[in-house]
Amino acid sequence: MLSIPHALTGFVIVKTIEIYVPNTGIEFLWQDLTFWLIAAPFSSLSHRLLDNINENGLSTKEQTNYDAIPHLLIYALAVFTGNLEAFAKGSLTGNFPDIVDKKGYIAIFYRRIPKLKKAIDKIIAKNNWISKVAKYMTEFSYYMHSKKPPIMNPSPVTTKIIGVVSAILIVIILIKT
Repeated sequence: MLSIPHALTGFVIVKTIEIYVPNTGIEFLWQDLTFWLIAAPFSSLSHRLLDNINENGLSTKEQTNYDAIPHLLIYALAVFTGNLEAFAKGSLTGNFPDIVDKKGYIAIFYRRIPKLKKAIDKIIAKNNWISKVAKYMTEFSYYMHSKKPPIMNPSPVTTKIIGVVSAILIVIILIKT
């Protein structure tokens, strides 16, 4: 699944929790405990459900055009609508397993630069604490991704449509809230 549908789901969960669940008044890592106990886990778990829809046949350029660029433009819109914090929390927690698994998406968007991936792996290998964190995060990511084959295998055109519709829904939510 592209990152935009994960961002949409995470954003909807975070926004819903913000609207309907009262804050605890207890801050932890600059956020109310409600975010860490309810919104973040549900946003991250939603990732596993959405990964049952495969992303098929998109080139790096198509992934950039239908996923990365819209995602960045939506972040800009979130700044102007005053929803940056909610969108960032939803987008990051909804995409968290992929962010961990794909080393911040570097491997996807820079496939043509194998030296970059090699350099990152070298840094991780040299620093014992980074290596331990990376190992833990990889194990976490393994459990957050389904081991079964995807339930749906949409065509590349359908995958693009899913991305566009998700982006449009995020824009509507950003403007209306």
